[in-house]
Amino acid sequence: MGFRTYVRAADGGVAAVGGDLGHTLLADAQTLRDRHVLRFDPAAVREVRIDSPDGTLRVTGEGGTGG
Repeated sequence: MGFRTYVRAADGGVAAVGGDLGHTLLADAQTLRDRHVLRFDPAAVREVRIDSPDGTLRVTGEGGTGG
């Protein structure tokens, strides 16, 4: 039933994937691009710290919308 393509992973495992794998692999790169900028809730951030040879930049806050 339906169309299946079998793929082998680097560890030797085999899986059946639905659809036209060739079409998926040849998709435009923009289609596959991850468009998420942040993977966390910015309102939950309380401190950002950047350490460098020239010193440390530390920014603290209490969260919120910033507006």
